[in-house]
Amino acid sequence: MNSWSSLWLLLGTLGLVAASGCGIADTSTDPIKKGTPSVDAGTSTNDAGTSSIWKQRNAADLFAVDHVPQFEFTLPADQWKWLNDNALKEEYVQAQASYEGQSAGTVGLRFKGSFGTLNGCFDDTGKLICPKLSFKVNFESYDTNNRFYGLKRLNLHSMVRDPTKLHERISYELYRLSDVVAPRSSWANVKVNGQSYGLFSMVEEVDGRFTADRWPGNGDGNLYKEAWPESVLSTYYTTRLETNKDVADNGPIVTFASELNAAGAADIASALVKWTNLDYLYRYMAVDDAIVNCDGITAMYSPDATSPAWGNHNYYFYQEQNRGYFWLIPWDLDATLTTCAPFAAVPLWNTSPSNCGQNFAVWGGSWVMAPGCDRIFQALATDPAGYQTAADKLLSGPFEEQTVLAKIDGWANFIHDSEVADPTEPGEASWVTNVNQLRNTIPLLRQRLMAIRDGKLPQPLTLATTGLNDFETISSLAAKIGLVSYSNSNTDVSYDVNTASALDGLTDIRLDFVYRDPTPDPGQGWQQWIYYFWTFKDSFHDLTSVARLRMILRTDQPRVVRVDLESDLYQAAGKGIKFGWDVPVTNAPTAVDLLIDTAKLPSWGTGTTDVLSNVRTHVNGIAFNPSPVGRDGTGYLGAGKSDPGYLEVDDVQFQTP
Repeated sequence: MNSWSSLWLLLGTLGLVAASGCGIADTSTDPIKKGTPSVDAGTSTNDAGTSSIWKQRNAADLFAVDHVPQFEFTLPADQWKWLNDNALKEEYVQAQASYEGQSAGTVGLRFKGSFGTLNGCFDDTGKLICPKLSFKVNFESYDTNNRFYGLKRLNLHSMVRDPTKLHERISYELYRLSDVVAPRSSWANVKVNGQSYGLFSMVEEVDGRFTADRWPGNGDGNLYKEAWPESVLSTYYTTRLETNKDVADNGPIVTFASELNAAGAADIASALVKWTNLDYLYRYMAVDDAIVNCDGITAMYSPDATSPAWGNHNYYFYQEQNRGYFWLIPWDLDATLTTCAPFAAVPLWNTSPSNCGQNFAVWGGSWVMAPGCDRIFQALATDPAGYQTAADKLLSGPFEEQTVLAKIDGWANFIHDSEVADPTEPGEASWVTNVNQLRNTIPLLRQRLMAIRDGKLPQPLTLATTGLNDFETISSLAAKIGLVSYSNSNTDVSYDVNTASALDGLTDIRLDFVYRDPTPDPGQGWQQWIYYFWTFKDSFHDLTSVARLRMILRTDQPRVVRVDLESDLYQAAGKGIKFGWDVPVTNAPTAVDLLIDTAKLPSWGTGTTDVLSNVRTHVNGIAFNPSPVGRDGTGYLGAGKSDPGYLEVDDVQFQTP
């Protein structure tokens, strides 16, 4: 039996968050981003009477620590059970905190996360299916004077969506090195009641202390979380205030939104520059594109295929204390530094789509509006030179290839021992594989950014449901940014266009892989898998009238290739239980003719009542899983053994009767 038990980690739906913003007329240079948070002199005493020595330190020291430090939280067993049973409530319980073996006081401790790292970590029965959850620590919950390195709160992110454990550190620093205000981050090991939960990303809280540090003397303004300047309702912004909740005047942000909405094409850039700094936004967008922050501000989630309602998330807007002027701050960067192929069909933010009534299917059955339909992105697109300048500085500076690779190597070495010791992780070999994959991805991300800068980003490879997909004009970049491949830990996967003895014509698409066992642990046999997904050009299609799927395949040796229909209607998609075909393929070109109405669930799939006639009405692509060769009777390749191979695909065609 093939197991897809890990696949949900990579394909989970991310949630919808609404947004909007505003300010007073003025121009500005960038904010001063130096300095350290102010901290009170002396020590604080928590409710347990334990003096905290950490209050006298500052946040700069915390995030510059020269090793991975240790946090430990202790709390009564019934309170820990309550916290786990009610994780989705995100409510604090009282705990004693220690850092490096020294008390950090009585704190509030709760779980935190977005849909993908909290809600998506529980199945339909409420069972936890993630190896761990993220924490938020509130140092002033039970002692208003308590501080930790000058901080009131601290985030400990589980990184369950980041197999390298490096994404947040790299991405946040790229923003900061590009003079974009962003949180600092590092790592920490975490224990609760003596049990190790392993390595976490330690991320600075964006709050009033943060704004006071980044805007000295001007930092007591309104901080809004996930409020995009689009709504003209003051109450909308009130619900998104992080500071000044009882006294804030939302008039500036409402006016900002109103003026943007009213501006014509000729004056929309002028309307934007009145409220914020365009050079700053261009630098922000250059980094956003470099790291492929597909779940950031450009991901404007909608409830369905045609709804005009939308909401983006993972950012803050800060309004300066003494004027209505706004600055964008990035947040939650674990879903970065991949090509994010599920968003391949979504037009870039600087592209004006012909139809803003068409939304695009992305991961997990979610839909997004084209970001080019938004007024801020329309304003930024009026000055390509501003973006090009920002991209050039990024490419020759912080995002220079050897610079980034050196950072990856240095930080991987920094966290190595903690990662290897993490009891929630699959092991060193898997982590090293993912870090190497990240290193290999950096040149591709640079190539992608240069293509965006030059206005020459190719249309990512997608499948048309009419005509012949022969791949004769597909570039390597188009293939790499358009396809999706995931695999079990320890298995390597890569793909590209192939011009050496193509199946037909001059070019086909080739997937290369090296299967390895994910773990030698008993009971983990049959866990080698590859998920290789090709999305349709125009999102979901009704295949009711399609009779057959034809293509040419070739493998390195005889293998069974599972071909699945992809849809958001499956009940057990995360387990790989989908309608498809088991196709025998050899090292000779194999003409494949698959009748749609003969697609079946895999023989090992149980626990679903999906019906093919329903699923085929809403299909958004096809997926391939070439089977491993050489496993023994217990489902293992064996210690030190691997199964290298390839799959070539050409001439894909959907045919009506």
